[in-house]
Amino acid sequence: MDIKIAKAWMTSFNDKIQENKDYLSELDTPIGDGDHGSNMARGMAAIMEALDQSEP
Repeated sequence: MDIKIAKAWMTSFNDKIQENKDYLSELDTPIGDGDHGSNMARGMAAIMEALDQSEP
């Protein structure tokens, strides 16, 4: 695996997290505080920002 493949994988993963953050939070509600999706989305946004600032 090279950096291009890793970034593509992370981009795809981020897209899925962003698309499903409400559902992930819904799943967290019965056993937690219902913020799992929001936290994952925020974390992935930070990762993507760091990747965008890194060398190709």
